[in-house]
Amino acid sequence: MRILNSLLFLAVTATLCLAQTLSMRIICSIPSHIDESSGIEVLGRNRILSFNDSGGEAEIFIFDTLGTDLGTFVIDGATNIDWEDITRDDEFIFIGDCGNNSNTRTDLCIYKTNIPDSLCSANLSCSSIDYYYPDQTAFPPPDSEKNFDCEALVSHGDSLFLFTKNYSSPFTGYTKRYAIPKTPGSFSATLVDSYYTGVPIASGGQLTAADISPSGDKLVLLAYRYLWIFRDFSGSDFFLCDTFAFTLPTLSQIEAVCFVSDSELYLTDELVWFGGTPYGGNLYYANLNEALGVSANPKKPIDIGITAYPNPFNSSVRIAIDAPVGAGSANPYLMGEETLHPKIDIFDLNGRCVAELFSPYSFCTSDSLVKGISEYDSNSVEIPRGSWEIIWAPGKAIGSGIYLVHLQFYNGSTATKMVVYIK
Repeated sequence: MRILNSLLFLAVTATLCLAQTLSMRIICSIPSHIDESSGIEVLGRNRILSFNDSGGEAEIFIFDTLGTDLGTFVIDGATNIDWEDITRDDEFIFIGDCGNNSNTRTDLCIYKTNIPDSLCSANLSCSSIDYYYPDQTAFPPPDSEKNFDCEALVSHGDSLFLFTKNYSSPFTGYTKRYAIPKTPGSFSATLVDSYYTGVPIASGGQLTAADISPSGDKLVLLAYRYLWIFRDFSGSDFFLCDTFAFTLPTLSQIEAVCFVSDSELYLTDELVWFGGTPYGGNLYYANLNEALGVSANPKKPIDIGITAYPNPFNSSVRIAIDAPVGAGSANPYLMGEETLHPKIDIFDLNGRCVAELFSPYSFCTSDSLVKGISEYDSNSVEIPRGSWEIIWAPGKAIGSGIYLVHLQFYNGSTATKMVVYIK
């Protein structure tokens, strides 16, 4: 058995050494007051939530992909002892006050608050989901058993899942997975299973964040030097599926990850200083279709046309979409195999999303106005072409320049139109 374990260790370690490097690009610097970004969540592609970890205030900060500070949510009744990750479902945001580096805490909890109906600064009330690890009997435990810190949290089904950050010495390389209910109360966390990362040293294999894709079929686990993708699992059997390991191309302290779509990730790192020079403090983008070698358009594309007028423009531009809005339903918000609802974003030439004009599953920005959506019989086979018109009136933070209007439909089809903005 000892020989078998040694061979398994060498095989997994060799696989990690040969792991593909994840391609990441910097989108923007995050606002300077978020200097220890330890978790991120999104409300639409261009609204990112984050916070500072231990010692910070009980606040969630909002910023966009230009690095613009958009406001603050103060979480009434909460205390930031050591906030480490954030996740959400369709109704609620969950904030993990679960940091436990010393493995001595007896006051671990998850704060639960409603998703705000406005992106303006506000005070949000919360309830508390308190929990403990039933297999921890000493505070702290012996060095060899210090695996009761948690910086990675996801929402899936009716449960929250926590993945431990292993501080064992000697380092064992395992993360334990626990489950607790989403309802306020006090609970004994259920130890579900564990995963061997194959990383032999703590600085590379300690987990710092996790997230579940919007469709619920991908899990990402993040460590300081590696990232793992688990794909096509059944139910919550996250570790019984295809697994892909990637090395990270930066030596900064990356501590947060979030799915933007089923194939795209945002990541952030903390701002650190070396010799008077700042490093990190950035929002990064990674495309998993590229990383996993998966086609971005697995289905047959549809014919899409976009016109924009006036172009160039100096106050607003009308964007007409010549494509079916949906098939089998007149409701563009419905998500289903037969619905071709569009997602419409504006990007600058650096690849940053500067405005989210329309998203069926998030907020519309104040910079946009949706017009020209007609009422159609819900039994119609296809909504007529050319029935969409979007008006984009850039906000004050948007400068003159060339921008790309990007459409993405549910079946993966995309189209892009260049527009020129002159103030």
